[in-house]
Order: sequence, then C-alpha cells, then structure tokens
Amino acid sequence: MLKYGIVCLLLIFGIVSVAANCPAGFIQNLERCYKFFTNTFTWPEAVSFCGAFNTRILTISDDAEMTFIRNKANETGGYGFWTGGSDALDQNEWIWAQTGEMLTLTGKWAPGEPDQSSGKDCLGLWGEHDFLFGAWDCTALLQPICEVSIEETQIFG
Repeated sequence: MLKYGIVCLLLIFGIVSVAANCPAGFIQNLERCYKFFTNTFTWPEAVSFCGAFNTRILTISDDAEMTFIRNKANETGGYGFWTGGSDALDQNEWIWAQTGEMLTLTGKWAPGEPDQSSGKDCLGLWGEHDFLFGAWDCTALLQPICEVSIEETQIFG
C-alpha cells in the first residue's frame, strides 16, 4: 500500500511521466508514439535509422496530427525534421513512401514550396518556417522523427 501511495504522489506532482503504451523516450498522441531525435541524417539514413528501432519515419495523416507534430518540433528545435514523404517517383506527386498514399495536407507548405528544383525529392519540416513542409535534397542533414502505432508496440514490446 505504501508503494502505491508513493507512486500516486510522484504522478500527481509530475515527478514521473509515464507513457506506458510507448517505447521509452517516445511521446504519445492518440494511437501513435513519436520520438524527435536531435542527431542528423540524410533522408535514406533517417528511414533506416527509424527502421532499426522497429519504427518508421513520420507520416502525417491529418491537420490535428500536423498541429501536434509542429508544436513538438518547435519545443525540440532545430533546422528541420525528416518525414516519410517523397516525390522521387513522379515529380511534384508527393506520397508517403511507407504507404504509397498521396500527401493530402497541401495547405501546409512553407512559403515558396514545394520547390520543384531537380533533386529536391524528400519531404521535411522546415524550422525556419514554423515547421511547415519543404522539399529538400535527400542528402541534406535533418533530424528524424520516428513513429510507431500503439498497436505495434504491443506486438513488438
């Protein structure tokens, strides 16, 4: 009984933060867990990096998720974050590489984006523009955001 009371006090005073459904170091939003990394990688390296932890590079499905991601990106800071978007298969046809689904958040581009210059085929969140979408050269060094669904954590965990 004493242990239970101590744990409750720690939780009440915010001394311990627990996201029981997410891997250690990940934050939960609805049914997904996210990790904002501060180390930088090229886009292919970021995709592999996330995969090494049984997670995937970020895909964003709706405005609410975009708002959550942008808020957390602002808290973390940095030049920019990689997402799983690409137009490498068809110029200016942005898809989420993991799922093949079309990018539908077309109103979330930074000013002057998407840049259709040759080689800017990977989708990042641009820190200079409040973490709105930007087309990046895939060899640029940005921070990855890895994600995993709560359901997947139950399988792998």
